[in-house]
Amino acid sequence: MMIELVTISHVQSLLNSLSKKENVQEVQPSDALLSKLYRHQRQALSWMCSREEISSLRQDEPAGGILADDMGLGKTLQMISLILTSKPVSVKGNDEPSTVISSNATLIVCPLAVLSQWADEIDRHVAKNRLRVLTCHGPKRDNDPNVIASFDVVLTTYQVAVSSYKMVGNGPLHSIRWRRVVLDEAHFIKNASTMSAKAVFELEAMCRWFMSATPLQNQLQDLYSPMKFLRFMPYADFNQWNTLFGRGKFPNRQNVERLRTVLQSVMLRRSKADRDESGKLLIDLPHRALLIHKLRFSPSEQQVYNELQRHCKQQFASAYKGDQDGGYKQMLTSLLRLRQSCCGLATVETKAAIDVASDTDTKECDDLSKSFANLGVSPAENHALKVDLASGCEICFDPVAESVSSAPCGHAFCTECISTALQTREQCPTCQKRLTKDDLVVKRRPLNDGSAEVHPVKDHVASSTKVKFLLKELAEIEKRPGCEKSVIFSQWTTLLDALEPVLSSAGYQFARLDGSMTKEARQSAVKRFRDTTTTNVFLLSLKCAGVGLNLTAANHCFSLDVWWNGAVEDQAFDRIYRIGQTKPVFIHRLVIANSIEENVLDLQKRKQRLATDILGTGSVANVSKVKLFTMDDLRRLLNV
Repeated sequence: MMIELVTISHVQSLLNSLSKKENVQEVQPSDALLSKLYRHQRQALSWMCSREEISSLRQDEPAGGILADDMGLGKTLQMISLILTSKPVSVKGNDEPSTVISSNATLIVCPLAVLSQWADEIDRHVAKNRLRVLTCHGPKRDNDPNVIASFDVVLTTYQVAVSSYKMVGNGPLHSIRWRRVVLDEAHFIKNASTMSAKAVFELEAMCRWFMSATPLQNQLQDLYSPMKFLRFMPYADFNQWNTLFGRGKFPNRQNVERLRTVLQSVMLRRSKADRDESGKLLIDLPHRALLIHKLRFSPSEQQVYNELQRHCKQQFASAYKGDQDGGYKQMLTSLLRLRQSCCGLATVETKAAIDVASDTDTKECDDLSKSFANLGVSPAENHALKVDLASGCEICFDPVAESVSSAPCGHAFCTECISTALQTREQCPTCQKRLTKDDLVVKRRPLNDGSAEVHPVKDHVASSTKVKFLLKELAEIEKRPGCEKSVIFSQWTTLLDALEPVLSSAGYQFARLDGSMTKEARQSAVKRFRDTTTTNVFLLSLKCAGVGLNLTAANHCFSLDVWWNGAVEDQAFDRIYRIGQTKPVFIHRLVIANSIEENVLDLQKRKQRLATDILGTGSVANVSKVKLFTMDDLRRLLNV
């Protein structure tokens, strides 16, 4: 019998079909909720309440589930509504060990970038004095489990959960049996073998919620972590999972259909495009225009790009033939430098400073190194790629800023993050090998490693094609009546650095948010942009600010560079296109014509068309999450 394999896009399509739940009832929330819920949110509240009615669930079903609504549909408010509406349960007379404290509290675990937003949302939507909220983060946090358990809601980060998990005996978060544990941006634990995943798996709770608009990103295996976290047996057992659903990135249709049946009872997923029984959209948002601006290099920019591209093609040829050691590493660096040149960052005087390390974030190197692994690159070479080129902090998950601390085991962290972690326990947070501050190599990542002469980028960026276009558009926006604000995304902090003096010289007041900032600084930046009429521009790191934030104060979004994974860009765009937006939204994607940026866009489109052909359907969501590059794809990127 022939086994038919399917793409991850097909799996994603099947997940999207889970939204088609018939005859979903509605529940009115508690009067402590100040905000009015949309109909789809009242339906979600009904479904979530039913998922927590333990007595009505089958014995093998977990209490809780996967809330996978599209970005901007109000998952946070739905969870707050559940916390307010659900009735307290008795915590006395249970069979828990004497070392475990039973509590009616809800523990919410989220990335640092959205920690303060949870507190803000609770403060905005909940009547005063109806919920006691504790933020459990930072070196001065209260570690007494009795104190922590006395609150109604406890907000914390994945790293604090890891710290609690690694303590001798039970750490404070692991000494409590919670009413519910909620994982926000839960795709951060898609790899079940990481410390973050292990830490949240071991939290005790009556009910568990896995919140993510993108529970499936790279492969079918991504869906094992939700099963493990929910303790949904037998699927939470890894051997059983592999037996039932198979290994690898391309499962067969039978396994996918089997998984769909399993997920049907525990996942709720709706998109902005869904309509109710009367044909009305779930939420009535203003018009959204996606504008792709095809720009052309200046003659000097074209000259730099041509030289970089020529050198990149030479490295590709050498790597393909196996003529040089570390060829794939150099080719990856070449691709990054080529893309940087589209933003004015590759300002070289001689033939190519392609080997210069850039500040590309972890996500891109992970994606590309996985892609190269599929072309036969060794795991060791892949590891060297990620650590050497763009190590991201394995504690806070954000791109490492200027100060990088590297451990002898090869793991890299923000200097601030690892310094705080080592105060608790002297071991690597990732692999648990012994580690002290003296073992760390701390350095600032220079733009020039001495292999070529590189000019300061600020003057070149100011005169670059994209920045000139950006300033022209901002000036036009400023002329419009009323207060219209803009967010500007880039994956490169060096580009954001160079933009600051340019914007200041043009008279703009702006805020900035990137992975190097503390929680307090991030919160202050968001508040200043949201609440003042004078700060109308927000500079944002794509990886740091692309998830979780609510930036509906803006209705213009500028994407300065093209990302390999279109889903990451979509998440960033949805920071301004979500519930609460009252103005027409304009998404501006700045793309250099006849460059690698156009080739990346074409690659994404081809993958989408391929999946659409396979499925025989006109719409497949999140297809761009397929990250398997072929050698032909790489040739097309470089026009080889």
